[in-house]
Order: sequence, then C-alpha cells, then structure tokens
Amino acid sequence: PAHIPVVFYCLTAFAAWWAATDLATQPKAMRAIDEWVAKGASTDIPAIVEDRFISNIVSCLFVVALYGIMVLKPGTLPQYTPHLPHLF
Repeated sequence: PAHIPVVFYCLTAFAAWWAATDLATQPKAMRAIDEWVAKGASTDIPAIVEDRFISNIVSCLFVVALYGIMVLKPGTLPQYTPHLPHLF
C-alpha cells in the first residue's frame, strides 16, 4: 500500500528529531533541574527545560501525524472514494 512508505518516512523524521532534541539535551536538563531544586526552586524554570517542553510538543505532533497517516492511509483512500480529491 502507498501509505506504508509515508509511515516509515515519518518515523525516520521523528527518530531524528527525538535524537537531536530530546536525547541530546536530557543530561543538561537533569543537571539544570538538580541545580534549580538545590537553590530552592524559587527562581524561573531553567531555559533548557522550557526548550524541551517545545520539543515535546513537536514530538506529539509527530505522533498525531503518524496516527493520521495510519487512519487516513494516503494514496489508498481515493480508490474507495473517487469523488474526493487526492491529498497525497
């Protein structure tokens, strides 16, 4: 089916994003949180933690895209609904 390669491309992009943003910043974020807690956690949240929050939002969008691809099956849906325009 046509949607299978799209799933693999999306998974590959998600893996690259996750490795570049989550795995690369995890030790720094843990140190920043430890230092923040040691100071009494009264100041602003460390910037790296906020950056990881944004990274997690993008990761969630990848998961939504994967589920969307699996449900909508781009490239196969028009054969069952010829009156709809082709999306992919």
